[in-house]
Amino acid sequence: MEGGWEIPGLGQSKLVYPRKLVEFYSEKPVHLYLTGFKPEQEVIVSVPLYYRLRENDAALVIRQEQASIISIVKYELNKKDFCYEVQVYLVSYNKETGVKGYGGQLGLRYYDEDGDGKFESYDMGSGNPPFIPKIPEWVQR
Repeated sequence: MEGGWEIPGLGQSKLVYPRKLVEFYSEKPVHLYLTGFKPEQEVIVSVPLYYRLRENDAALVIRQEQASIISIVKYELNKKDFCYEVQVYLVSYNKETGVKGYGGQLGLRYYDEDGDGKFESYDMGSGNPPFIPKIPEWVQR
């Protein structure tokens, strides 16, 4: 998204753990700073979810789904914020009965790909934090 994504729930969240150094292991150790946030009360937002109809299919389905924000983690390297992961539960709500249910957990990831302060890239992953984010080249300089 050219104009950048707004990080859902960030404005309604409070700091739950200050910036801390975390070591991740993949091909080589990666040291990133993480800062944790959590909404002060339940925040339900509409988020886009991407689905493939069939494995290896070029067709992509995008649906808006309701989600309850669990937590938000900011990732930084070299004093540069480059990624936010928003942990959510999917929510269903029946307006007629007032019944609300919670579904699977997902991690929604927002990236600043070029260092302009706008988080123009978005992807989703499993809801099991922490994850090793892709680190844009501008952050590594």
